[in-house]
Amino acid sequence: MARFRMLGAAIFIFLFFLFAISYCISQVANDGDYCLSCHNKDVNLSKKFLHPLVKEKKCRACHISYDNSRHKEGDEPVFSACISCHSEEKLGRSHPVGDGVIDPNTKDTMTCVSSCHIPHGSDYKYQLAFKNNMELCLSCHKDF
Repeated sequence: MARFRMLGAAIFIFLFFLFAISYCISQVANDGDYCLSCHNKDVNLSKKFLHPLVKEKKCRACHISYDNSRHKEGDEPVFSACISCHSEEKLGRSHPVGDGVIDPNTKDTMTCVSSCHIPHGSDYKYQLAFKNNMELCLSCHKDF
């Protein structure tokens, strides 16, 4: 009987440490300071208009398909990350986005961040890629 108690205790301790190690690793990977220790050039925190989650250094809130084991972003489409907080209806109000809409600049599906917005932050309101609407629109619609 004592053997089973010892075995049970050993299994419990093993599982506890396994859980603790997994938790610590996940916390490090979820910590924005950890991400920014390498990606500080990609995410310029000195921009005038930062996404609120960037200000809070909550990288994993948007980078939801990040794979800790390979240190690599998965195939999660940008648009689906955006609509997890912003309603799809609201996102498509100023310009159509999504399947079937092609961005002339990237020749790929038009998303919020394909040509219009800079997701981490910008020096322009609403994290726009251009200083005003005219420059923004004319970046694609050159016929006007």
